[in-house]
Amino acid sequence: MTRNGKLNKYALPEPAEQHLVTNDYVAPRTSTERTLAVIWSEVLGIDKVGIHDNFFDLGGDSIKAIRIVSGVQKHGFKLAMNELFKNGTIHSIREQLISFESKVSQEEVIGEAPLIPIQKMFFEHNFTDSHHWNQSVMIHRKEGFQED
Repeated sequence: MTRNGKLNKYALPEPAEQHLVTNDYVAPRTSTERTLAVIWSEVLGIDKVGIHDNFFDLGGDSIKAIRIVSGVQKHGFKLAMNELFKNGTIHSIREQLISFESKVSQEEVIGEAPLIPIQKMFFEHNFTDSHHWNQSVMIHRKEGFQED
């Protein structure tokens, strides 16, 4: 306990990995399952993740779930966050993965480009010295400011 009577989380021993796994270990069989197991292993910091091990039982939380979804995207799949929350095992979510390829053209852009809103506003105002224009803000406080 801390001095103010709260639980001191930092004084607790780290849980042993074998206590986190509640099911008998079933190794990944397909390349997709192996990819998911590697991602989960990296995010959760666990050496061996089976396809029936529950993400949340292994120490997963919402922040780690975001990292899982991001890792899945890096491997060319799309996974909805709610699917990970609803189906917390590799075995359950493997069917929910959507294969996708994100390609952005790297070719030269030729032709006219539409103005973005700030450019459009600039040209609509027809400023006298449009070759030199600054956007500024005046801040005022009756009591003044403390410079330090």
